[in-house]
Amino acid sequence: MTPRFLLRYDTVNFADLMANGKLYRVPPFQRDYSWKEEQWEDLWEDLMDAYHNEASHHYMGAVVLVPQSDTEWLILDGQQRFATLSILVLAAIDVLGDYAAREDLAAERAANLFRADHLRRKFIGDRDTQSLTYSSKLFLNRTDDEFYQDYVAQLREPASRQRLPHSAKLLLEARDYFVARIRETREFAAHGEPLSALLDRTAGLQLVFTRIEVDDQLNAFTVFETLNARGAALTTTDLLKNHLFSLATNDLDRKRMHRSWDWIAESVGVESFPDLLRAHLSLEVPRIRRQRLFHLLRERIPAAEGAFRLMDELEREAEMLLALDDPAHELWRNDPDVRNWVREFAVAGEPRMRGLLLATYLKLNRRDFSRTLKLTIIFAFRFRVIGDMNPNQLEDACNRAARQVMTGAISGPRELFEALRDVYVPDEKFRADFSARRVSTVGRGRRLARYILYKFENDACGGGRDFDADAGTIEHVLPENPPDPWLEYFHPSGQVDLYVQRLGNLALIEDGLNREAGVAAYAVKRAIYARSAYCTARSVNAPEWNGAVITARQEQMADRAVHIWRSDFA
Repeated sequence: MTPRFLLRYDTVNFADLMANGKLYRVPPFQRDYSWKEEQWEDLWEDLMDAYHNEASHHYMGAVVLVPQSDTEWLILDGQQRFATLSILVLAAIDVLGDYAAREDLAAERAANLFRADHLRRKFIGDRDTQSLTYSSKLFLNRTDDEFYQDYVAQLREPASRQRLPHSAKLLLEARDYFVARIRETREFAAHGEPLSALLDRTAGLQLVFTRIEVDDQLNAFTVFETLNARGAALTTTDLLKNHLFSLATNDLDRKRMHRSWDWIAESVGVESFPDLLRAHLSLEVPRIRRQRLFHLLRERIPAAEGAFRLMDELEREAEMLLALDDPAHELWRNDPDVRNWVREFAVAGEPRMRGLLLATYLKLNRRDFSRTLKLTIIFAFRFRVIGDMNPNQLEDACNRAARQVMTGAISGPRELFEALRDVYVPDEKFRADFSARRVSTVGRGRRLARYILYKFENDACGGGRDFDADAGTIEHVLPENPPDPWLEYFHPSGQVDLYVQRLGNLALIEDGLNREAGVAAYAVKRAIYARSAYCTARSVNAPEWNGAVITARQEQMADRAVHIWRSDFA
């Protein structure tokens, strides 16, 4: 029986969602726009796959909606996809407008203006006959909506991007990204008709969603949490498992398949099976997106013989990939250097590099594997942890290198570095990225902050303190909740949020001294820091503590970071 709170559950395409004057609102306190190049790139590539195969459809997942009237809904899950698809349409409208203004395309001017207007009315909103501004079918949250309506939807550029909120910058960068991809794609270069087809046909008809309508926000959040708890990873695993087991045609084969599956599931966890499979396939296949795993497996493994060979290989490889998450694993029992790098990889590495590590483990000697592990941490730390750059680019480079390791074209760490040089962030950019980095000290961010601070501590004072085992605590010089006297140096109050999680505001200190310092005045804190055994605490000795001092200290840290996280081959 359908639950009473579930009003509708069906499959629709993007054009259906946006048709007939429908309006969608993101609740005011839902999260800000947060998609980045990684997600934009995945969407673009999925869209282009569909564009080149008109008979195909691409599933965009479920959207959870609460109806407010016959034509208006709250979006409880799906706002990132709604916003990004709208920005994609706006990017196409922007490009069509440019085509309409070009003298060499004057013959198509009227057609391109019509196409732009058609796409806007269909997907974005109609035009007011008095103000001549365009209305919107989509309204974002409290932080993003005003900027989206006034600038993004109107195709306007703000006077300066520098002081914009982070999410507003992402909205503009998304538009820039899609404009660039449209312009660089041969099919759409100066051609309005195929570009219009990309949105009208491919995005409108071939992108499909599961629409879930629920009677109120409480029930919507229940559905939303269930989808997130049980959704994508398990669905992918089930598809992969069903295909592999379908190839076993008799009881003996099915029992053998069950033994292999159970061993892998117990070793790495059922939910991690797709990650194991991606790492394995990366040794042979260019970039593998999780969404395409099932299709790729079905194409490459059509019969039982291939399925059993795959499971045998995965069993062997699962042990190594499992050991990458466990410094105490018996594989590293006699190798303290590898144990140390495994601990660092867990906090500063990039999971998409596991295929490369698997290849080097299989093909290189133990010493070179250890050096490779250190190298991947440096690449990942510069590129992802500090640079926050597109992981797809890093994954592509690592998968190419993994295949070269497997064929013998790369036989050591130096050759590997050269193969990855394009994704080694140069010192100048790394220094600039590090100088501006903020790190949360709660949740998962706390371990990263400890890792970074302990790397500085050990670099400055030696001693080899363990960032996991050592008893030091993280001290915020500017307190997280500062009393009024502190605000004299960080006024207006918003300045506190800008500086409190900056790396230049953090230090290691003994727990007792941390409690003693509390939210005391800076002069009191400085005297306490002088008694600490930690270099990072004793280095906090400026005459006063304000935004300029924090910035200067972090710039000094960035200079040191350049050599702490530098490859021996750079």
